[in-house]
Amino acid sequence: MRRGAGKLFDANGREVPKPTVTLCGFGSNLLDADGRPYCHGLAHHNRLHFRWAEVRGLEEPLGGLPCPWEGGHWEYLLLDEPRDYLTALGMDGWRRL
Repeated sequence: MRRGAGKLFDANGREVPKPTVTLCGFGSNLLDADGRPYCHGLAHHNRLHFRWAEVRGLEEPLGGLPCPWEGGHWEYLLLDEPRDYLTALGMDGWRRL
């Protein structure tokens, strides 16, 4: 969720802190002086998207017992053309950060 998209609430209606990913670049600039892309500009222009991928029900490599922890990891999707976030969520190509 973008910082400017408002507050984030849990299922009980309590406000919760938004997860944060720090991006390189400044403003909405897409490229630096050498033509390399800035992450912040790509995200601002809907070409770079992030999501949290929950990991549940993992099994231990030995023994087949349930993993004692639950968690997840960040994933990103880098696109050649801008796409809104809901469209991006349904696309293939997400990679682990």
